[in-house]
Amino acid sequence: MNIFVFLDKGNDQQELVTPPLDKGIILPGVTRRSIIELTREWGKFEINEREITMNEVKTYVCLCSVHTHLHIVTFCFIVPLYHSAVTAS
Repeated sequence: MNIFVFLDKGNDQQELVTPPLDKGIILPGVTRRSIIELTREWGKFEINEREITMNEVKTYVCLCSVHTHLHIVTFCFIVPLYHSAVTAS
């Protein structure tokens, strides 16, 4: 499974983050690669393959700056997650 997190960083700066492949936790695949390539071509926001921690996600949730999470099962479908159990506490 893959995950993408779309963050609003303020000042019209937005970022789509997905963890890198180097640790073997995230699966490489056509769907993941396609999302990265298409969003880079679109050019509307930053796309970064970098570590993202739960603390970072919590911070953005507290600021109401997480637009959505995308959980991707590489061989099957993309599921937007509009509600998360992550809270400010």
